[in-house]
Amino acid sequence: MAPGDIVQLNVPGRPEMSGQFRVAPNGRVTIPGLGEVPAAGLTRVEFGARLQERLQAAIPTAGAAPPVAVGGLETALHPLAPGDSIDIAVEGEPELTRRYLVLDNGNITVLYVGEIQAAGIPLSRFVAQLTDRLREFVIEPVVSISDVQRAPREVYISGAIRGPGRYSVWEFPTLLSLLAGAGGLTEQADAANAMLVRGGKKQLLHLDQILAPDAADETDVPLLAGDRIVIPTADVPLIHVTGQVAAGGAQPFEEGERVSTAIARAGGVSPAADLSRAGILRGGQWISVDLEAVLGGDAPEGDVALEPGDVLVVPETKGQVYLVGAVGTPGPYPLKQAGSVLALMSLAGGVRPDGDPYHALLVRGTVVVPLDLHKLLKEGDPALDLELADGDRLVVPEQERTVYVLGQVGRQGAYAVRPGDTYMDLIAEAGGLSPAGRVRKILIVRRGAGEGEKEHVALQDLATYDPSDEQWMAHPGDLIYVPTRQELAKERLLRWVGGIASGALMYGVLRR
Repeated sequence: MAPGDIVQLNVPGRPEMSGQFRVAPNGRVTIPGLGEVPAAGLTRVEFGARLQERLQAAIPTAGAAPPVAVGGLETALHPLAPGDSIDIAVEGEPELTRRYLVLDNGNITVLYVGEIQAAGIPLSRFVAQLTDRLREFVIEPVVSISDVQRAPREVYISGAIRGPGRYSVWEFPTLLSLLAGAGGLTEQADAANAMLVRGGKKQLLHLDQILAPDAADETDVPLLAGDRIVIPTADVPLIHVTGQVAAGGAQPFEEGERVSTAIARAGGVSPAADLSRAGILRGGQWISVDLEAVLGGDAPEGDVALEPGDVLVVPETKGQVYLVGAVGTPGPYPLKQAGSVLALMSLAGGVRPDGDPYHALLVRGTVVVPLDLHKLLKEGDPALDLELADGDRLVVPEQERTVYVLGQVGRQGAYAVRPGDTYMDLIAEAGGLSPAGRVRKILIVRRGAGEGEKEHVALQDLATYDPSDEQWMAHPGDLIYVPTRQELAKERLLRWVGGIASGALMYGVLRR
């Protein structure tokens, strides 16, 4: 079970404890009469046992608590989608029993059967289809599914809302829950003309009626992944702050407002902001603003007064590098400030106590370079202070506990590895492949391996692995990199050119 899941409880004689309950972001389920009960990370059977214990302790008189039935309503209601993963068990067939990933085409690949549709259909129909296909190879197959891990599903809200941005549809499944999670409408919101954009089609929401005190529950709107909610502003003077700020969007214009106050109302600038290239778009005119000087208080004369309709633009720095793993502050950093490994580590606050500086990795495209950060940081070896390039990723592993999933995935970063985890499991935990990562091969670097020891592994092989084959098992310290098609093509070209050069050299030697 995970945050956003819905469970169906049936407690005989306790109607207040029976019904549908959602796992909250903190991983707990709140049940009337019992309070919060931990749920995330447990199976439904384990959660039922935990709930039974709490229920027994809550009964004031001696005797057995009524039996608790826990159903997986969320699993039954929501079909699978690309990026999801699911445990499938086939009774008496251990080679078929494992976790499967739903591929980008909506199928999963099952031994013997090949690809079979999994996404977009009820799970009961999926089980029936898989059972029918397996009858060609297994006598009376018995198929069961469990532990559905959902890939991130997002909805978006923008305009006159206090917290514009993207939100998980599992955590906020309806319009009213999303509005509450985003902090509510601003005073300038035009609720009567709010729009829902779904699949390219626009639908008027009439939020003024949905939010009315006497509105029926049925007026709430269920949300789907990819939905966009747009809250327009009423006819008041506005300015817009866009780009690398915490909360960009429209702001009501206030007389006497300046650049610094507009930035403050937008939550400040992000670490990726290029303060030297900011400016104001006013009509067809561009007014440059040195934000670094303005925000530092060194140039009050540069704190330009704003006018209604102005668009304040804070661009992203042209070059970025990424720091992942056991460091003080992981994340993206501007290349102009973090031009070398030592400069990047200084900005990030160094290696955490649980970090392993001896086995750091610098990832540049499909090239992986091992680094001894201990020697660089403690002994000051200048030969290790490599110059960084745009897009570089510096990985500082934790001590023997994590695998790093980088590149074109939903959420690149460090992930805890458990016994039996495969590389495909960890890709699924990282949110699955992004659109740019739909490639035939990925790069795997075993712990301590250099550039010459990396492996290019076909995704098809990972999806159809033999559970008894250790080569597909992930181990602490491994690195998984999902490249773009362009990176793979570039590496193939370099190998081809290198092969031609080697052949020409050998030909010259033989002639002599």
